[in-house]
Amino acid sequence: MGRLISPSRKARACGNCVHFALTGTAFVTGPTSGSRFATIEQLHGECRARPPKPDRKSGQAVWPDVVATDFCGAFARPETKVERGTA
Repeated sequence: MGRLISPSRKARACGNCVHFALTGTAFVTGPTSGSRFATIEQLHGECRARPPKPDRKSGQAVWPDVVATDFCGAFARPETKVERGTA
């Protein structure tokens, strides 16, 4: 398949955030330059910045699914001290 894609170290991306909980990898298909599509492998995980929400189908509490290159709205670097409940 494709190569494993991870965010640059300076990016405010989920994969660089203290709230990212890695669960595995995911294959994502998307456009490349031109009109071709490519399948790439990305780190996949859960965002743990806020409490889980109930799933509409099962009713079970779930964390949001994210890939490492997604933009992180509750970004905090791992070396940054974050108080619980402030993210």
